[in-house]
Formats: sequence, structure tokens, C-alpha cells
Amino acid sequence: MKAGAFRDQAIRDITPALLAIGRPAFPHTLLGALRRIADVGHCMVFSFAGERSSACLLDAGNIPTGGDLGVAYSGHFFLSDPNRDAILAGHGDAVPVLLPTFARRMYSDSYRKMFFEDSDIVDKCATAIWVEGSCFYVNFYRITSQGQFTREEVRRLMAVAPAVSAAVARHFQQDAATDGGDPL
Repeated sequence: MKAGAFRDQAIRDITPALLAIGRPAFPHTLLGALRRIADVGHCMVFSFAGERSSACLLDAGNIPTGGDLGVAYSGHFFLSDPNRDAILAGHGDAVPVLLPTFARRMYSDSYRKMFFEDSDIVDKCATAIWVEGSCFYVNFYRITSQGQFTREEVRRLMAVAPAVSAAVARHFQQDAATDGGDPL
């Protein structure tokens, strides 16, 4: 697909998710957009404040143990995430960070067993963005039945990753703003 045609299609694919920011349908709409763009099977979002993991904010897709993985990652596995240094290096910049290509050898044995072997994950792409002292770490996964991302799918996913990370940040900032106070 030519660059202009890809850009136009990506805009059409991501627009529904942008319009769903702050609405209950956001997770489902975001995952639908990611599936159209690169056949993403599962999406998880984690938030960081400084060097602490604070929470798993989103767990949507085809990994049945996603909730358990979110709890384990937020509890302590975030400390051994090989992307952690790259994520923390972006602190203070409201610029999306495109994280290195997935390779199983990047992860410790216990991390690899729980997050890839036991959960059937075969591939991952990720991005992160820091906004107002919080980091939103967005992970895109594929399971065995889907196979690994192709180079073209990775290219398409990384092309929209900045917009996706910004949309995720805005959505969850919106959630935090409405959870903690009186609406205007």
C-alpha cells in the first residue's frame, strides 16, 4: 500500500477510537481499530508514575489470562521489563516512545514463562507516552493462532502508535478526572 493510501486508511481506522475517548466503548473501539490496522489480538495498557507501576488500566482481547497478567506485571514484573529503561528515559517528554522490537531473549526466564509461554503470546509491539507525570505504556500482542506480526503490520502499527498512545493517555486522564471530582 502506498504511503498516501496507507495514511488515509489509518486515519479512517483510528478515527472511531479517537471519537470514543472518555466513553465506555473506548476499549472495544480501540481494539477494533488495532485489529483493522495490524490484526492485534490483545491490548494492555499500564500506567507508571515515576519509577513505580501503578496499575493495569486496560486488558482487552483474546488472551484469557490477561487480567492475571496485568496484576502480576503491575505487582512486580514491571521491574524486570526490558523496556523499562526506554520508558523511564522518556519521562517528562510528551513525545511517544516507540519501543524495541520484541525478542524473547530480552526477557528473564520467569517473565518469559508467565507472559509468553503460559499465556500463548508469540509477538508484541509497544509504545509509551508521558503526560503530566504519568506514563501510559501500551502493549499490542499476538497469540499462536495469529502468528507473529509481519513487517508490514509492524510498520502500520508503529505509524499509528503515536496517535494511539495519545488517545489512550487522554482517555485514562479523562477517567481519572471524572472519578475523583465533581463534573463541571
